Amino acid sequence: MDLDNRFVRDYTTSLTSLAVDMGALLEGNANDNNIINISDFGILAVAYGKTGGQEDYDARANFDRNNIINISDFGLLAINYAKTAPVTVP
Repeated sequence: MDLDNRFVRDYTTSLTSLAVDMGALLEGNANDNNIINISDFGILAVAYGKTGGQEDYDARANFDRNNIINISDFGLLAINYAKTAPVTVP
């Protein structure tokens, strides 16, 4: 008997969905590396004061999703600065 086939044969499941807790995804992570640091601040600084459609507007720095890069976005970055958002799968 082939050992690999023994583990595959007659396999059934009734699982229709799977929920995975990805942990807290913190605002301020503009470059999607799960670390909020000076790199994210740099992205925000270049786009600061811009609105959607303007040159140098960068949606990655629009943490409050209001289409304006302003003090609200800076505040979200500031309160999470130096934090990480790891993906934890139990």
